[in-house]
Amino acid sequence: MLRPFGSIRLILFDAFDTLVQPVTPPFQQYAEEARKAGLGLSDENVAKAFKQAFRSLSTSHPNYGLDTGLTSPDEWWRLVISETFDPSHHPPPHPVTQSQFERLVPGIANRLVRRFGTRYAYRLFPDVAPALTLLSRRGIKMALATNSDSRILQVLSEFNMDRFIDLDYQHAKYHHRGGGGPTLSYFQRCQKPDPRFFHAAVQRNSNGPIEGQGVLYVGDQVFEDFWGAKDAGLEAVWLDRQGERHQPPMPAGDQARGTPEELETLRQRTIHDLVQLVELVT
Repeated sequence: MLRPFGSIRLILFDAFDTLVQPVTPPFQQYAEEARKAGLGLSDENVAKAFKQAFRSLSTSHPNYGLDTGLTSPDEWWRLVISETFDPSHHPPPHPVTQSQFERLVPGIANRLVRRFGTRYAYRLFPDVAPALTLLSRRGIKMALATNSDSRILQVLSEFNMDRFIDLDYQHAKYHHRGGGGPTLSYFQRCQKPDPRFFHAAVQRNSNGPIEGQGVLYVGDQVFEDFWGAKDAGLEAVWLDRQGERHQPPMPAGDQARGTPEELETLRQRTIHDLVQLVELVT
C-alpha cells in the first residue's frame, strides 16, 4: 500500500514521459519526413544516424550550444537533423547523395524543427489535465522542472498546461527567488540529477526551505528523477507508466541504489498514473 505524504506545498513535474511523450519516436518522425521529401530511408537507418548525431552534437555543443555560440536550441536541432541525414551515414543500398543532401535536407530540417516546437509532435497523457485540475483546486502550487531546452514551454502551452503551471519564457530565463516559473536545464546550465538543479527549482517557486517536508518531485526516471530529488532533500515519487518493469541499470560510476531499504522506499513511492498522485498528496 502506498504511504500518503504529509503536507505538500509545491509539486515539481518532469516533462517528457511524465506529462507528454512523442506521438511516435523522434527518429520515426524524422524518417517519415525524409521519405515525404523523396529520401528512401528506413526507420532503422535513421534511428542509427540520429543516435550518432545526437551524441556528437551533445559533445561538441553541450547544453544545446548555449555556451558555444549557437543562437538558439532551434539551431542546435537543425545541426542534429543535418548530421542525421549526412551522406556519410547513408551508403548504398539506401544512399543519400550529396545533391539530395544539399537540395532536400534544409527543408526537412526546417519542417522538423517547427514540428517539434509544437504539440503536433507530442501527445498529452490523458490523466494529466484531470489530475492537475484536482491538485489546483486543492491549492497546491505546481511548477515545471525538466532537462530540456526552451521549446518544451511552447509545446505545453499548446496543450493548455499554462492553466496549471507557469510556462513564461522570461521566468525560465531569469531567476527570481520565490517568483515562480519553469526550471529548465538549458538556462540553469546543470541538469538532473545534479542537486543544484532541484534546489534552483525550489528557490524559484518557494520561499521556504529546500530540505524536509513540503516539496515533491514527480518524474519517470528512477535515478535521474526519483533518487536525484531525494538526494537533493526533496520528497519524490517515481511515475512508472509501464507498470511493473525492471529498474534501469545505474550509470557507470554511480553508487547502486538496491539495498532492501532503498527498494522499499522506491516501492512505497511508485505510482502508475497521476490519479494516484492526487490520492497521495490530498
